Amino acid sequence: MQGHSLLPLLRGERPDDWRASVYYRYWEHLDTSHHVCSHYGVRTKEHKLVYYYGSGLGQAGASSESRPPEWELFDLVRDPRELHSRYDDPAYATVVKELTEELARVQAEVGDVPA
Repeated sequence: MQGHSLLPLLRGERPDDWRASVYYRYWEHLDTSHHVCSHYGVRTKEHKLVYYYGSGLGQAGASSESRPPEWELFDLVRDPRELHSRYDDPAYATVVKELTEELARVQAEVGDVPA
């Protein structure tokens, strides 16, 4: 797992090199417990960009059912419960562009391959 110790944060300190975004990937496509499509995304303090690629990619425990790919963008300040995607909202076009670039950067950093 990539990352840094959380100990400075627990002390109330924020390291100068602390990341501005977090990358994650969910592999268990439409599994019997969660029923969520496989996806990956990047989260910042204010936004979360998610790409549901709609395939289990042959992973153990994942469904072989495929779904159409889908993007979501959430404004975590205005919509902390992530109820309304802003991905297609023209007012968020710059955020979508920036986070799409950040997503590609962090995927490459951790050696993950986009689906």
